[in-house]
Amino acid sequence: MGNEGRKGTLAALGAVAVAVVSSACCWLPLLLLLFGFSGGVAAARFEAWRPVLLPVTFVLLALGWYFTLRPAVSGAARATDGADCCPPRRQRGFSLRTFNLGLLAVATVMTLAFAFFPNYVGVLVPPENPMPATGHDVVLGIEGMTCAGCEVNLSKRLAAVDGVAVSDVDYESGQAVVRVADDLDEDLLRQAVENAGYQVTDIQSRQGAAP
Repeated sequence: MGNEGRKGTLAALGAVAVAVVSSACCWLPLLLLLFGFSGGVAAARFEAWRPVLLPVTFVLLALGWYFTLRPAVSGAARATDGADCCPPRRQRGFSLRTFNLGLLAVATVMTLAFAFFPNYVGVLVPPENPMPATGHDVVLGIEGMTCAGCEVNLSKRLAAVDGVAVSDVDYESGQAVVRVADDLDEDLLRQAVENAGYQVTDIQSRQGAAP
């Protein structure tokens, strides 16, 4: 099972690696944000490859399980022919198979965690929403957001602008609603969005509290 075991291990590790890359559209902007860099452009590029990388991830994961489990099936078939293997070899093979199964189980959990990372990143890293200040709301049309990670990234960028009290960013609708002081220069909002790596397509002011 040595050769098959190695194939299963490589396939499992490959699945994890591809899953990590496929989810980079969300975790990379957050990582860059920690170092003060914008990540919107990088997110868009990785998002374009996500539909290709995700199928590759699950194919590699399936191959990992196939190569790991197939030796056990073939070994059982040989046992029915009446050929006895020496106990030391069987015990060593069982230990290797157990190790590979454990490694594959961990790889499966990691693969699924990274593959679906864009779906729950907003829950793990919720945006900061301070109490509203007196002022008015500004609705920004945003282009370039691809997942919940972009919401977190942009929310933090907007919240860092002096005079912005609340930010509500939704990547699906491509909008950000911010509560700002009445004397705030709206160009500061545009600059914050562009520094994050996204584009402002529209700016509208309105009275009332942010949702």
